[in-house]
Amino acid sequence: MIIAIARRLHGRDEGLGLVELLISTLLGLIILVTAGALMISTTRASGIQAKSDINARGAGTAMNTMSRYLHAATTYPTSSGTLPAFATMGATDVTFYAYVNLVSTAAQPVKVRYYVDSTTKNLMQQLYSSTCSVTTGFCTFSSTATTINLGGPVASPTSDTPPAPLFVYLNAGGAATTIASAVQSVQVNLEYGSATAGSPGNTHLTNTIALLNIGQFGGDSS
Repeated sequence: MIIAIARRLHGRDEGLGLVELLISTLLGLIILVTAGALMISTTRASGIQAKSDINARGAGTAMNTMSRYLHAATTYPTSSGTLPAFATMGATDVTFYAYVNLVSTAAQPVKVRYYVDSTTKNLMQQLYSSTCSVTTGFCTFSSTATTINLGGPVASPTSDTPPAPLFVYLNAGGAATTIASAVQSVQVNLEYGSATAGSPGNTHLTNTIALLNIGQFGGDSS
Protein backbone atom coordinates (compact mmCIF):
# COMPACT_ATOMS: atom_id res chain seq x y z
CA MET A 1 0.00 0.00 0.00
CA ILE A 2 2.76 2.45 0.94
CA ILE A 3 4.69 1.60 -2.24
CA ALA A 4 1.59 2.17 -4.39
CA ILE A 5 0.98 5.53 -2.76
CA ALA A 6 4.62 6.51 -3.33
CA ARG A 7 4.33 5.63 -7.00
CA ARG A 8 1.21 7.74 -7.36
CA LEU A 9 2.96 10.62 -5.68
CA HIS A 10 5.90 10.33 -8.07
CA GLY A 11 3.59 10.41 -11.09
CA ARG A 12 1.74 13.60 -10.26
CA ASP A 13 2.47 17.04 -8.89
CA GLU A 14 -0.45 17.49 -6.55
CA GLY A 15 1.00 15.03 -3.96
CA LEU A 16 -0.99 12.91 -1.51
CA GLY A 17 -4.64 13.39 -0.83
CA LEU A 18 -5.95 13.57 2.72
CA VAL A 19 -7.21 9.98 2.69
CA GLU A 20 -3.92 8.68 1.33
CA LEU A 21 -1.99 10.67 3.92
CA LEU A 22 -4.12 9.27 6.73
CA ILE A 23 -3.70 5.72 5.44
CA SER A 24 0.07 6.02 5.11
CA THR A 25 0.30 7.58 8.60
CA LEU A 26 -1.83 4.79 10.07
CA LEU A 27 0.26 2.10 8.38
CA GLY A 28 3.44 3.76 9.65
CA LEU A 29 2.06 3.78 13.20
CA ILE A 30 1.09 0.10 12.94
CA ILE A 31 4.62 -0.79 11.83
CA LEU A 32 6.15 1.24 14.69
CA VAL A 33 3.83 -0.30 17.31
CA THR A 34 4.50 -3.82 16.01
CA ALA A 35 8.27 -3.28 16.00
CA GLY A 36 8.12 -1.76 19.49
CA ALA A 37 6.05 -4.64 20.86
CA LEU A 38 8.48 -7.14 19.35
CA MET A 39 11.43 -5.31 20.89
CA ILE A 40 9.76 -5.20 24.30
CA SER A 41 8.88 -8.89 24.10
CA THR A 42 12.44 -9.81 23.09
CA THR A 43 13.93 -7.67 25.86
CA ARG A 44 11.55 -9.17 28.44
CA ALA A 45 12.38 -12.73 27.32
CA SER A 46 16.10 -11.96 27.50
CA GLY A 47 15.65 -10.55 31.01
CA ILE A 48 13.76 -13.63 32.21
CA GLN A 49 16.41 -15.91 30.71
CA ALA A 50 19.19 -13.96 32.41
CA LYS A 51 17.30 -14.08 35.71
CA SER A 52 16.72 -17.82 35.26
CA ASP A 53 20.45 -18.41 34.70
CA ILE A 54 21.36 -16.44 37.84
CA ASN A 55 18.72 -18.26 39.90
CA ALA A 56 19.88 -21.65 38.61
CA ARG A 57 23.41 -20.99 39.83
CA GLY A 58 22.22 -19.68 43.19
CA ALA A 59 19.83 -22.59 43.72
CA GLY A 60 22.52 -25.13 42.82
CA THR A 61 24.95 -23.63 45.33
CA ALA A 62 22.31 -23.53 48.08
CA MET A 63 21.21 -27.12 47.43
CA ASN A 64 24.81 -28.40 47.43
CA THR A 65 25.51 -26.64 50.72
CA MET A 66 22.42 -28.06 52.43
CA SER A 67 23.06 -31.53 51.01
CA ARG A 68 26.60 -31.62 52.38
CA TYR A 69 25.45 -30.89 55.92
CA LEU A 70 22.27 -32.97 55.84
CA HIS A 71 24.21 -36.00 54.59
CA ALA A 72 26.31 -35.69 57.75
CA ALA A 73 23.39 -35.30 60.18
CA THR A 74 23.80 -37.53 63.21
CA THR A 75 22.36 -38.28 66.61
CA TYR A 76 23.87 -36.25 69.43
CA PRO A 77 25.21 -38.05 72.54
CA THR A 78 25.00 -36.16 75.83
CA SER A 79 25.69 -37.05 79.43
CA SER A 80 21.96 -37.59 79.99
CA GLY A 81 21.27 -39.63 76.85
CA THR A 82 21.43 -39.56 73.07
CA LEU A 83 19.34 -36.97 71.27
CA PRO A 84 17.87 -37.43 67.77
CA ALA A 85 19.71 -35.78 64.89
CA PHE A 86 16.94 -33.19 64.48
CA ALA A 87 16.35 -30.59 67.17
CA THR A 88 13.58 -28.79 65.22
CA MET A 89 11.60 -29.90 62.17
CA GLY A 90 9.62 -27.13 60.46
CA ALA A 91 8.40 -26.63 56.91
CA THR A 92 10.85 -23.76 56.39
CA ASP A 93 13.05 -24.03 59.49
CA VAL A 94 15.20 -27.00 60.50
CA THR A 95 17.92 -27.46 63.12
CA PHE A 96 20.08 -30.58 63.34
CA TYR A 97 23.42 -31.91 64.53
CA ALA A 98 26.11 -32.93 62.05
CA TYR A 99 29.66 -34.19 62.03
CA VAL A 100 31.13 -31.87 59.39
CA ASN A 101 34.39 -30.22 60.34
CA LEU A 102 35.84 -27.91 57.70
CA VAL A 103 38.64 -26.43 59.83
CA SER A 104 40.41 -29.48 61.29
CA THR A 105 40.49 -33.28 61.27
CA ALA A 106 38.86 -33.53 64.70
CA ALA A 107 35.61 -35.50 64.90
CA GLN A 108 33.70 -32.55 66.31
CA PRO A 109 30.02 -31.83 65.72
CA VAL A 110 28.32 -28.65 64.60
CA LYS A 111 24.73 -27.58 65.08
CA VAL A 112 23.20 -26.44 61.80
CA ARG A 113 20.09 -24.40 61.13
CA TYR A 114 18.45 -23.62 57.78
CA TYR A 115 15.51 -21.24 57.68
CA VAL A 116 13.70 -18.73 55.47
CA ASP A 117 14.14 -15.18 56.73
CA SER A 118 10.73 -13.73 57.55
CA THR A 119 11.54 -10.33 56.01
CA THR A 120 13.72 -10.98 52.96
CA LYS A 121 12.49 -14.56 52.30
CA ASN A 122 16.12 -15.47 51.65
CA LEU A 123 17.48 -18.87 52.66
CA MET A 124 19.79 -18.57 55.66
CA GLN A 125 22.35 -20.92 57.21
CA GLN A 126 23.51 -20.78 60.83
CA LEU A 127 26.43 -22.85 62.16
CA TYR A 128 27.05 -23.32 65.89
CA SER A 129 30.52 -24.59 66.75
CA SER A 130 31.13 -27.02 69.62
CA THR A 131 33.59 -27.51 72.46
CA CYS A 132 34.26 -31.12 73.45
CA SER A 133 35.59 -32.51 76.72
CA VAL A 134 38.71 -34.65 76.39
CA THR A 135 37.62 -36.47 79.55
CA THR A 136 34.01 -37.38 78.81
CA GLY A 137 33.95 -36.92 75.03
CA PHE A 138 30.70 -34.97 75.27
CA CYS A 139 30.35 -31.63 73.45
CA THR A 140 28.53 -28.39 74.09
CA PHE A 141 27.55 -25.85 71.46
CA SER A 142 28.21 -22.14 71.31
CA SER A 143 25.24 -19.85 71.96
CA THR A 144 26.22 -17.66 68.99
CA ALA A 145 26.17 -18.73 65.36
CA THR A 146 27.97 -17.91 62.15
CA THR A 147 25.20 -16.80 59.78
CA ILE A 148 25.47 -17.13 56.00
CA ASN A 149 22.97 -15.82 53.46
CA LEU A 150 22.43 -18.52 50.82
CA GLY A 151 20.43 -16.13 48.66
CA GLY A 152 16.95 -16.18 47.26
CA PRO A 153 14.24 -15.26 47.87
CA VAL A 154 12.62 -18.68 47.97
CA ALA A 155 8.98 -19.76 47.69
CA SER A 156 7.52 -22.22 50.16
CA PRO A 157 5.21 -23.92 49.46
CA THR A 158 6.35 -24.39 45.88
CA SER A 159 4.38 -24.21 42.64
CA ASP A 160 4.17 -28.01 42.42
CA THR A 161 0.88 -29.86 42.24
CA PRO A 162 0.26 -30.34 45.11
CA PRO A 163 2.43 -27.55 46.55
CA ALA A 164 5.41 -28.81 48.56
CA PRO A 165 7.11 -27.22 51.59
CA LEU A 166 10.82 -26.49 51.62
CA PHE A 167 11.56 -29.41 53.98
CA VAL A 168 9.80 -32.78 54.17
CA TYR A 169 11.05 -35.37 56.70
CA LEU A 170 10.89 -39.03 55.65
CA ASN A 171 11.16 -42.28 57.61
CA ALA A 172 12.87 -45.49 56.50
CA GLY A 173 9.85 -46.38 54.34
CA GLY A 174 9.90 -43.02 52.54
CA ALA A 175 6.75 -41.72 54.24
CA ALA A 176 6.52 -38.26 55.79
CA THR A 177 7.06 -38.24 59.55
CA THR A 178 7.01 -35.74 62.40
CA ILE A 179 8.99 -38.02 64.76
CA ALA A 180 12.58 -36.79 65.01
CA SER A 181 14.07 -40.18 65.89
CA ALA A 182 12.41 -41.79 62.84
CA VAL A 183 13.85 -39.45 60.20
CA GLN A 184 16.09 -41.25 57.71
CA SER A 185 16.10 -38.73 54.87
CA VAL A 186 15.00 -35.19 54.09
CA GLN A 187 13.35 -34.06 50.87
CA VAL A 188 14.32 -30.49 49.99
CA ASN A 189 11.97 -28.66 47.60
CA LEU A 190 13.81 -25.47 46.68
CA GLU A 191 12.02 -22.91 44.49
CA TYR A 192 14.57 -20.13 44.20
CA GLY A 193 14.24 -16.64 42.73
CA SER A 194 11.00 -15.21 44.12
CA ALA A 195 8.86 -15.56 47.23
CA THR A 196 5.89 -15.97 44.87
CA ALA A 197 5.64 -19.56 43.69
CA GLY A 198 5.63 -20.00 39.93
CA SER A 199 7.13 -16.58 39.12
CA PRO A 200 8.89 -16.36 35.72
CA GLY A 201 12.60 -17.13 36.03
CA ASN A 202 12.29 -19.17 39.23
CA THR A 203 14.51 -22.24 39.50
CA HIS A 204 13.03 -25.33 41.16
CA LEU A 205 15.26 -28.13 42.50
CA THR A 206 14.13 -31.19 44.44
CA ASN A 207 16.53 -33.53 46.22
CA THR A 208 15.97 -36.36 48.70
CA ILE A 209 19.00 -36.42 50.99
CA ALA A 210 19.83 -39.60 52.92
CA LEU A 211 21.16 -39.22 56.46
CA LEU A 212 24.28 -41.33 56.10
CA ASN A 213 25.36 -41.17 59.78
CA ILE A 214 22.08 -42.06 61.48
CA GLY A 215 22.71 -44.89 63.91
CA GLN A 216 26.49 -44.48 63.88
CA PHE A 217 26.53 -42.81 67.29
CA GLY A 218 23.57 -44.62 68.80
CA GLY A 219 19.99 -43.53 69.25
CA ASP A 220 16.81 -44.59 67.50
CA SER A 221 17.35 -45.02 63.74
CA SER A 222 14.06 -46.79 63.01
